[in-house]
Amino acid sequence: MGDKFGGNALSGLPAKLIKKGEQKSYNCGYLFLQNIYYNLGLNKICQTIASKHKFEYDLNDILSKLVYSRILYPSPKLATNKQATVFLEGPSFELHDIYRALSVLAEENDYIQSELYKNSQKVIERRKDILYYDCTNYYFEHEEADDLRRYGKSKQHQPLPIVGMGLFMDHDGIPLAFDIYPGNKNEQPTLKP
Repeated sequence: MGDKFGGNALSGLPAKLIKKGEQKSYNCGYLFLQNIYYNLGLNKICQTIASKHKFEYDLNDILSKLVYSRILYPSPKLATNKQATVFLEGPSFELHDIYRALSVLAEENDYIQSELYKNSQKVIERRKDILYYDCTNYYFEHEEADDLRRYGKSKQHQPLPIVGMGLFMDHDGIPLAFDIYPGNKNEQPTLKP
């Protein structure tokens, strides 16, 4: 009583070797996030941005994989790129495309935030009767300052250049907008813009 693998049904499969480099399982745990991503219209935001810029990669594929990976497996871009290969819908991009896309996303930051805010109101009621604003800073393991990374008072007490970030949240603690500013800037006037 043999099966098509040459053994019996109980012993043939566990002993079968999988070829090196062959993927047999996929991660589909991100699919619940995909619904939120598309309800927020991030795919349409990417289409609009892509129509303004000339690049060959799929910005929507890159941004969606970055978002899913950041939520499920927070890690650097290199690890995110590797993690994306085990998603049910594999990536259509290479690591260098991620780095190129990040520059475009940074350039379009204000547009993305504006559209996300508008689209989020269609998904969830945004209670704006009370707004919260908080600032923090991040240090870099890089000792040279530049236009953004500046020496300032680090909340982590690090003697390295820092970047500040201000975040607005609505009554429910859902982000409304953020801004990145040089690390040597006083955080009190950053609320105004």
